[in-house]
Amino acid sequence: MREQHLQRIDSQSMESTPAVNRLTESLSIWERERSNDSEEFWQTFFTERPEVLSITMGGKAYTLLSKCYVGGKSVSNSGGNVLDFLAQNSGNCALLEIKTPSTRLLQPSPYRNNTFAPSRELAGSCVQVLTYKESLMRELTNLTFSTPTLRAISPSCTLIIGDLSIEKMSQSARHSFEVFRSALKDVRILTYDELFEGIEGLQNALS
Repeated sequence: MREQHLQRIDSQSMESTPAVNRLTESLSIWERERSNDSEEFWQTFFTERPEVLSITMGGKAYTLLSKCYVGGKSVSNSGGNVLDFLAQNSGNCALLEIKTPSTRLLQPSPYRNNTFAPSRELAGSCVQVLTYKESLMRELTNLTFSTPTLRAISPSCTLIIGDLSIEKMSQSARHSFEVFRSALKDVRILTYDELFEGIEGLQNALS
């Protein structure tokens, strides 16, 4: 009976928890779809699997909202800024903007000597998420009137874009990329492969 009990405990400890199963499934989808260049696909993926974005939140509990209006309409009720994701915790929020893994990070040819400029998509996306943050803070009073649970003291901005493993940067290009993103104090740039490396580490820790 003792041996049977120990065997049963061992078998139970080896079973994956639901959380681990979801992370495993997410990693499988990533490996299968990493060349998918549909932004709508990744929008749906993160909406259905918000735990994948936990890496961007530093371990904080959060509620994820998708396709959020953050102000910017004119008096004619046209325009408006729609953020991909807003992660809300108890005292603050984070703005998350996504592109696709296939989005280029750098210009293909050197700007000068061994210096590479950020791609149009990367530079434009950084300005885009900063504009959304400015719009959110400017219209915060009106937004909290319709959404009383909204808290925005000093929102962080994260951009998820590109895949370092497929861009195959030279040493000079990689140096330029790291110089560019480390110099940005208000936007955190995270590539898809880095995001899912973090998910793999979380999966291993939970296992």
